[in-house]
Amino acid sequence: MHCPHCSSASNKVFFTRSIPIYPFTVSPETALTMPNELTQVIELNYLYCSQCGLVYSHLRPQDHELLNTIYEKFYFYISRTNIIDYELSSFLDVTAQWINHKSTVAEIGCYDGSLLALIRERFDISNLIGIEPSRKGGETARERGITVITDFFPTNQLVTKCDTIISRHVIEHISDIKTFLVSQFKAISDDGIVICETPNVDWALIHGSDKPFHFQHITLLTKQYFLTLLKEIGVKFVSIIELDYRIIVAASHIPHTKMVPIETVIQDNNLFISHLTSFQNRVDTHFLRVKNLLDQINGSVAIWGAGSFGGNIVANLPLNLLQKIDYIIDSDTSKEGYKFLFFDILVSSPHVLINNDITHILIMSTYEKEIFEVIQQISPSQSIMIVTMYTDVVLYQYHPDSKQIIRVSQ
Repeated sequence: MHCPHCSSASNKVFFTRSIPIYPFTVSPETALTMPNELTQVIELNYLYCSQCGLVYSHLRPQDHELLNTIYEKFYFYISRTNIIDYELSSFLDVTAQWINHKSTVAEIGCYDGSLLALIRERFDISNLIGIEPSRKGGETARERGITVITDFFPTNQLVTKCDTIISRHVIEHISDIKTFLVSQFKAISDDGIVICETPNVDWALIHGSDKPFHFQHITLLTKQYFLTLLKEIGVKFVSIIELDYRIIVAASHIPHTKMVPIETVIQDNNLFISHLTSFQNRVDTHFLRVKNLLDQINGSVAIWGAGSFGGNIVANLPLNLLQKIDYIIDSDTSKEGYKFLFFDILVSSPHVLINNDITHILIMSTYEKEIFEVIQQISPSQSIMIVTMYTDVVLYQYHPDSKQIIRVSQ
C-alpha cells in the first residue's frame, strides 16, 4: 500500500491489533439505536512511511462513511470532570502566549465547548467560535454560550478571519491532513497561529503504548511528518511541545513567542525507527501480562477506565477472563449507567468502592495519579490490590488503615 500523503512505497509495518470499531461507552438506550457495524471488532493495520513519517491505517471507503456517522450522531465524549480539566489546563498553560489577547479564536472539534469556556474564563477574548459536527456536542456548547458552527472543517460557514485556530485530538481523525492544515492557514489572519494537539506517537512507540491506536485514529503524526508537511505548505515558524502522551504543535508564517524557524528544527528519526521493529512484540507482551494477571486473580475485580484505552483491552479479552470482571468504574460520573457495545456490565461511579468488597482494581487509563487520589478520598474499608497498565503492568496495594497506596515489589 502506498502512503496516502507522499505516495511512497517505502512503508514499514507498524502495528496490527483487533480493535473495536466503537471503543467508547454509551447509554443502553443509545446502544439500541446504533448500526450493527459499530458493534464489530476488526483487525486494524497501521503502516509507517519512512519517507515522510506518516503513520496510517488501512481503511475501506465504507469505513470512512461509518466514521462520519459516528462523528455526527454517536460521538458522546461526555463533558468536564476534574481529570479532563487537568488536560485542558495544561494545554492552556503552554499555549497561553498564542491565545491571550487575541480578537477571534476558533476551535475545530470543540465538542461540548469545555476548552472554549475555559478560554473565556481565563483570557481576554472578544470572539470565540466552535466548529463541531456532533449535534449533541454543539447543543451542549451553545448552552455554555459558545457560538458553534455545526459542520466538519473546512466549512464555508466560517467567514471571519481568525487570529488563532485550535484543534485538540482532531487531526488524527482526518484522512486528508494536508487540506485540513492548508484550510486552517487560509482561515487565519496574516499573523495568525495554528495550534494542534494530537497523540504523541513518538512517545507511544518508545514506551510501547498502544493507546493512540483505534478505529477513529486513521492517521498518527510523528514529529517527522509534522515538519515534512509544514515545510511543504510553506510554514516558516514552529514550536513543538511534548507532554508525554500528547504533542502540541503551534505554527505561523511569522515569528511569535517561543517559535523558531522551521528550517532550524532537526529531527533524528533513527531512534524512532530503532524501536519500530520491537513495538508489536512489546505491545503483545504487555497485553499477555494483563491477561495472565487477570487469570491469576481470585476475588472481586473492577476495571477503572471507560474510555477507548479500556475499551480496546476489554474487547480483546477472552470470555473466561471477561467473566472475572464484576465492575467497570469511571471517574466521570456522567458515564454512570453507560456500557461498552461489546460488554454488558454498566459503568459505575467511584463510590461503588463503598460497601462492595472489591479486592482488585485494574486501571485502564492514563490518569493513574488522579485515580489514586480519588481512591484515597473515598477511603474504602477493604484492602485493594491496584494494577496500573498504561505503560507497564505495575502492582500497588491500598491499605485502608493508613489510606496509603504503596507499590508492591515485583
